[in-house]
Amino acid sequence: MNTLSVLSCAALLCTTPYAFAQTLQSVSDSAQQSVTTVQSSALPAEKTDTNAILSDTVMKITATHQNGGCMHEKTSFRVNRDGTCIIKETKDTVYTIKQPDPETVSKSFRQRLNDLRVRGFGGGGGPVWDVYAINIAPVVTLLKADKALSSRDFGFNNFNEEPFIMKGGMGFGGLGNGLRLGGIGLSGERKIVSDHFSGDSAILLTVKVNTGGFLIEKAMVHDRMNYVAGGYIGGGSMQASVQTISGKISSFTRDSDTPSKENPQPSTASFASLELHGAVTYTLYAFMHVGLGLSMPVFISTNGFETYPSQFVTVNPGLQLKVIFGNLG
Repeated sequence: MNTLSVLSCAALLCTTPYAFAQTLQSVSDSAQQSVTTVQSSALPAEKTDTNAILSDTVMKITATHQNGGCMHEKTSFRVNRDGTCIIKETKDTVYTIKQPDPETVSKSFRQRLNDLRVRGFGGGGGPVWDVYAINIAPVVTLLKADKALSSRDFGFNNFNEEPFIMKGGMGFGGLGNGLRLGGIGLSGERKIVSDHFSGDSAILLTVKVNTGGFLIEKAMVHDRMNYVAGGYIGGGSMQASVQTISGKISSFTRDSDTPSKENPQPSTASFASLELHGAVTYTLYAFMHVGLGLSMPVFISTNGFETYPSQFVTVNPGLQLKVIFGNLG
């Protein structure tokens, strides 16, 4: 799963510079928009090329404000009583520029992030929790193939589905027009104890599932709502291990974890995974989103478990909860 995390981070690094460049551009736009005119008399204002003034002075003014005064290098500007710097005077018009108001800058920054979200540029990532009904029919087949375990009753239902809580993370970058590329990785385990004793012992069955892959999504944005559809293609593994529990029911004593005849080595099956999902996320803040959706991964194995080779295909429906940090939700 480390490879998946690297892919996720790479996707973010590839797309974030664009969003950052766009945000810097918005700061320059804000500086240009902060130029105001003050009529010094009722006479008609002299025609002046404001754009030409800005092109020569806006960079100097920006640096001037950063230095906390109305002077930069060899260029100085007269200061009004209200703290504004006069950048140009004509016969009856005074052009001034004010230091940006923090609240205005913050609002402009948030608006710019939202604009990028609507256009589909930027990135996001965060923790993911899935509750799946994992079909462990391959594990049931493995248990039945073992003479010592075939008589044990683990209480499996007719569909051989067991609830798994899968935890992991995802990351993605936006390429525009709602298209997102990234990666996702999840893992979880389920412990099941046989419901009766045979010779003063019970069997603890542990099933671990890991899955993840290359993520592709399409998002549509409406106000604070983000409607997402997509999936991932990759791989994973399912591991089954058993352990003998002996003693009285009121005081279990677990046998040694050392592999033995009673506690054999875990058996692992590798599989390819293909997942489809749909989700709705809500933008709480410019950099935080929460979402809930449906997920349907399919596990496909051509070899099955190491100790009992057999093919299997399982469908595993579930719910997905995610918290995304970034401008894309």
